[in-house]
Amino acid sequence: MSMTVTTMLALLAVWMLVCAWCGYRIRVIAFLGLLLLGIGLNMAWIVFGLNAAPFEAHALMAQGALAMYGIGTFGIGFLVGRLARQFRASRVE
Repeated sequence: MSMTVTTMLALLAVWMLVCAWCGYRIRVIAFLGLLLLGIGLNMAWIVFGLNAAPFEAHALMAQGALAMYGIGTFGIGFLVGRLARQFRASRVE
């Protein structure tokens, strides 16, 4: 695996962790900003790194996949956060 691919995968993993943190803490505005940042960086990589047209089918599919990764990770973080909050609230004292 090349260094570029390794770097891109590491950035994707960090981005998804931050999306999950936004869901855990219910930071919707921060998540929307993060989602737009991720889509913008992905589009820049597609256009400048891969020399693809911004509106070709494969580029749009990659943008949709990135958006779904982010939304799914935010949802998982939200559910884990809700579970943790409910668990703490039901603690017997």
